[in-house]
Amino acid sequence: MRVTNRLITPLVLFFVCTSFFIFRNIEGLGGLPFSDESGHFLGVLAMQHGDRLYRDYIDAHGPLVFMLSWILGPIAGASHLWVFRFVSTLMASLAGLAIFYTSLFTFNWQRYLATAMWLGSIASVWTVQGLNLDSYWPIGGALTVISLATFVMPMCLNQPVSMPQAFCGGFATALLPFAAYAFGPLAVFFYAIPCLIWLFRRATYRGTIKEITLGCFCACLVMTLWLALYGDIGGMIAFHIIANQKWYAHYIPFGVDAFLHGMALSFTPDRIIETLAVIACGLGSFLLVWKSTFKLSALLAICGLMTLQIRGMDGFQNGAFLMAAFALASLMATACLKNFPNILALLAFGSVGGVFLFSQHALSSPWGQTLAQRRAAG
Repeated sequence: MRVTNRLITPLVLFFVCTSFFIFRNIEGLGGLPFSDESGHFLGVLAMQHGDRLYRDYIDAHGPLVFMLSWILGPIAGASHLWVFRFVSTLMASLAGLAIFYTSLFTFNWQRYLATAMWLGSIASVWTVQGLNLDSYWPIGGALTVISLATFVMPMCLNQPVSMPQAFCGGFATALLPFAAYAFGPLAVFFYAIPCLIWLFRRATYRGTIKEITLGCFCACLVMTLWLALYGDIGGMIAFHIIANQKWYAHYIPFGVDAFLHGMALSFTPDRIIETLAVIACGLGSFLLVWKSTFKLSALLAICGLMTLQIRGMDGFQNGAFLMAAFALASLMATACLKNFPNILALLAFGSVGGVFLFSQHALSSPWGQTLAQRRAAG
């Protein structure tokens, strides 16, 4: 690849943001523990001793976080539990790769800038919003970003989608309900997008929708086989879906009022990161509808993202929405400003710097620490 003057600034910014992301991930490995993680760690240790998830070991969370943690189990053992936090690092890295290789972009410098914007933004809030934790919200956020970058946004903008991208996007979409059943509506919205576009462009997208469907099928098959071997499918339905919906949903902010609360703008320390996510989502949504060839499909994508806010949280529970909102804004801004590389470079630098500065004034979640307290805690 020939390095031109136009590519130098994006490369430098990409290197800086990637290094910052790596640094924050290393920092996050030693962050404060959280009770949800303990349940996942214990679940993996129990499975290593022959117990079955949702039958012998009961937990309310979805099976995907247990499967990914189980893969790292032989490395972590019982004495290196911090290794389990590589799950969120791995998923965020895969999402970054999906952004880099999306078919939305024409030039290499766009790929570097878009990826730098996203990695730099989430690195700024990595430990502030609990994205470093081994839990379902960073997993769901990464899967959402992969789906957006591989097929949802390219198809809305009538861009070609390669067969590997379509398969990977379908695979990620089908995994969403296994991360948390609350992500199920998002998966339905995302899968409806290629189906709707196919109705109008059957010849163009016949192969694409086949690959997306194949990816969805393979993801469901993998999860079903893993649950059949190491878990209990009936127990998952009972404890993760029915129990959560019947009892737990009554003790958390959930519904229209919670959604409106989560979308309200406020720059108080406990709401500032959520406000940045809402602004990013609003900007990205406007650009997506404006530039989209298929307006209805773009609206379906936005409605899907809004389902991530039904719980209406402004703390660590908004991790999936936060990651998706930053990705939506990064992808659309880069696609729209492809003829203005200098402006886009300034925007990338300013957006990452802005998120970082605002994060310094935010209370961390779920621990509610100020910047001084976070530094004191190491």
